[in-house]
Amino acid sequence: MGQAYAFFKCRADQQNIIQKIPDIRRLARIPPQADLKLALLKELRGDDEIVSIAKQALGEGLNYSITLRYPEKDNFEAAKELKVFMTQMYQSTLYVKGEPFQGGIGYKEGEHYAELD
Repeated sequence: MGQAYAFFKCRADQQNIIQKIPDIRRLARIPPQADLKLALLKELRGDDEIVSIAKQALGEGLNYSITLRYPEKDNFEAAKELKVFMTQMYQSTLYVKGEPFQGGIGYKEGEHYAELD
């Protein structure tokens, strides 16, 4: 099962983001078997390395994470799918037109995490 994380800044409140996820998911063509979970960055749980990365992102002003777990995909493929989702999210009403996107996508590659370009 592939897994990837998006860390990002968004001014919208958590409930507003949750309400938009189904529409964004449909536009990004993320299938129902893929699991998307939104969390406040300070509440993200995982292995020590991802928690450390989340703390660093929090210190850089980012406030949310989305975890994508995707059966039958590897971590890199899951990260690419999450990038499509995040692109759609950025184009939604959750962001003001012209507002710069702040964030990144990470996935485990071997023993450590890598950032998707």
